[in-house]
Amino acid sequence: MNDVEKGGATVFPKLNISVFPVKNMALMWYNLNPAGEIERNTLHAGCPVAVGHKWSE
Repeated sequence: MNDVEKGGATVFPKLNISVFPVKNMALMWYNLNPAGEIERNTLHAGCPVAVGHKWSE
């Protein structure tokens, strides 16, 4: 990821967590639990970037 001047967070509403992009950071989560079922707590969304650009490689 890269630094973003304003906005661009990835939010997990069921966990009440917001993670803002930071240069050289990686964000990872599991979409399935150990039984292979959908992990509904990992529902997430990307917020719009207000100032700057968001990208990852």
